[in-house]
Amino acid sequence: PGSNPVKMMRVLEVGVSFTPESLRAITPLFQKLENREEGVPMIGSNGGLFNASAGLFSIEPILKALVRMDQVPISDQIIYLKKPKIPCVAHGGKQFSDLSSTLQEAVTSDHSQKRALEEIFKSNTVLVQGPPGTGKTYIGVQMVKAMLELENRYPTGSGRPLRILCLCYTNHALDSFLLDLIEAGVSKELFIRLGSSPKIDERIKSRCLQ
Repeated sequence: PGSNPVKMMRVLEVGVSFTPESLRAITPLFQKLENREEGVPMIGSNGGLFNASAGLFSIEPILKALVRMDQVPISDQIIYLKKPKIPCVAHGGKQFSDLSSTLQEAVTSDHSQKRALEEIFKSNTVLVQGPPGTGKTYIGVQMVKAMLELENRYPTGSGRPLRILCLCYTNHALDSFLLDLIEAGVSKELFIRLGSSPKIDERIKSRCLQ
């Protein structure tokens, strides 16, 4: 006690190390960092994508599969850091106003969700990030609905139907997403689920392909 109490502070020290190759790639990003609160753009001429080495075991099968591939999907963006392109499918180049009023109303009340949905019209690479409960699955469902709706309204004429591949880390997450699609009005006849389990919901059991 006294007129000048001592203030206690807890200090957390974190160490980060880089390989020579990663350091050469990251150094230009640090040089362009002008505002620590805004950070550096992750895609485009002013930035690049990089990730920490922790927790790679969960995506190890994906990384091994990529190594065996002759061509990596969206390599221009995730490897060469080029600006995303307009998708070469029916929804590419469209506007938010091209959607039905039902789809527009589904995201109009949330500016960030509306902005995320609009990105699929002008970018072949869209990253949606947020903590639990912020609507990532919800906006994913709206994106699928928008793609299907615009595919039906503006067919490309290529003769190839739109195919959407949905990948999830767990069976539970995948089943939840498919059930959300059904509840949002997407017919289960439009999708096939690879694999099955005894606990799978009856509503999608008939759509499982072993």
